[in-house]
Amino acid sequence: MLREAGAKEIHVRISSPSYTHPCHYGIDTYRVKNELIAKRHGGNSEAIREEIGADSLHHLSLEGLKESVWVSRDKTVSRFGKEQMCDACFSGTYHIPIKERK
Repeated sequence: MLREAGAKEIHVRISSPSYTHPCHYGIDTYRVKNELIAKRHGGNSEAIREEIGADSLHHLSLEGLKESVWVSRDKTVSRFGKEQMCDACFSGTYHIPIKERK
């Protein structure tokens, strides 16, 4: 669509890590896990870039996300550090066991 409108180049920047795993804790992507483009491509940014027709594709790293949230948040909000931040949809590490849903 952008190229049809005259764009010569398309560069995609995503302000989060690649969303490769379904969220079972509030964002109901567990129902559509096969529709997650990053999951379908195993997190391969080059394959995703090709599928969406972009010239380049870059995501924020998981550590970059944690650091940005940690640095910008009000230190009085929580006693927990960035290592307790839920990153299951990016890392696949679920801190609470997940039961299979139908």
